[in-house]
Amino acid sequence: MFPNLSIIGMLILLPTTAQEHKLPPESTTYDVPQGEAPARIPFQLLGNEVRVDVTVNGAGPFRIIVDTGMPIPGLLLFKSDRVDGLHLEDSGQRVRVAGAGGAGTTADALMASGISATIGDLKMSKASALVIDKPDGFPPGIDGVVGGALFFHFVVRVDMDEHRIELFQPGKWSPPAGACIVPLVRDGGRVFVDVKTAITGEPPAQARVVVDLGAAHALSLNAHDDGRFAPPANAIEAPLGRGVSGLVLGKLARTRRLELGSFTFDNVVTSFPIDKHQHPGGIDFHDGNLGAEVLKRFDVTFDYAGERMVLEKGKAFGEPFEHEMAGLSYDWQKDGTMTVQAVLASSPAAAAGIQVGDQLISIDGRSVAELGENGLTKALTADGAEIRMGLKRGGESIEKRIRLRRLV
Repeated sequence: MFPNLSIIGMLILLPTTAQEHKLPPESTTYDVPQGEAPARIPFQLLGNEVRVDVTVNGAGPFRIIVDTGMPIPGLLLFKSDRVDGLHLEDSGQRVRVAGAGGAGTTADALMASGISATIGDLKMSKASALVIDKPDGFPPGIDGVVGGALFFHFVVRVDMDEHRIELFQPGKWSPPAGACIVPLVRDGGRVFVDVKTAITGEPPAQARVVVDLGAAHALSLNAHDDGRFAPPANAIEAPLGRGVSGLVLGKLARTRRLELGSFTFDNVVTSFPIDKHQHPGGIDFHDGNLGAEVLKRFDVTFDYAGERMVLEKGKAFGEPFEHEMAGLSYDWQKDGTMTVQAVLASSPAAAAGIQVGDQLISIDGRSVAELGENGLTKALTADGAEIRMGLKRGGESIEKRIRLRRLV
């Protein structure tokens, strides 16, 4: 897990009878190099998010998250001066969108048409884009999301070890020998897999969960009225992440066992969202959500046409599951700074007197910008380490010494 709040990636297009809220038929053309070699797209893995550079109408690059939870072709772009500078052609249509978190509020997205975009070797023309306000709390430097444009049209292999996406034509790719094949269940723009999980000492039970590459966490489980997947007694209350509609609340604990295909994980940090945050937009998300903290441990191939996900064990497979160890949740601000959003009671941060609203400046003398998202994660998940945290409170600069310890 991460020092800032996990991003929870599911975007929902809400059903409506209004003509202006309907998506037009897709007119995008997709061009990739000819030959047997796959089209390739380099990416960065930051904050457990797969991020690619995209050129839009010849301008950019724009930094875009790749998300299996993005249920439409084309692009989703966040409003900014740079996006405004594209002078996108407004189709006159609006699409109502919502996402995880908050009070479930919705927003109308402008639909732009006639867009060209280049993502690595992939060239798209006559594409569309939805343009919405950037959600509060999202990290800086993220300009949007891409999903269906890749997953609906190609077999998509995400090589986590080489930080490279490979695109194959459906029906022209075969799983490598020895790979684990997990069936995918498609439901509209969403895809599910069946896993088995045991929260405490009970035998593992089957759970159908959304596959969400855009969610930074490991596993999220929806508690049922019959007690299935209820958080254990030692779960802690904490903000779980940020969705398009706002903050996601719930509890955190470790799940004793998670079985995915032929693979088994122990002591998985798991989110248990409150009831009203389990089914964004009123959509049935069944038993929960499988995120990138698990998926990054594989070179993973998504074959929607073949209704399968193919897993090859990656270099990160054996890494432990950890959560932030100071007892803090952070929100990114629009100016790129990080602000304390919550302080866990009885945590090292609470004992040190850190307060909600404090601005994080540095850790052990290294600035937030210098550390970057992955550096912050590493710095705040070192059990037993003592760190110097530089903060700003109002106009005053302060420093706190904190002894990190495992809280989940």
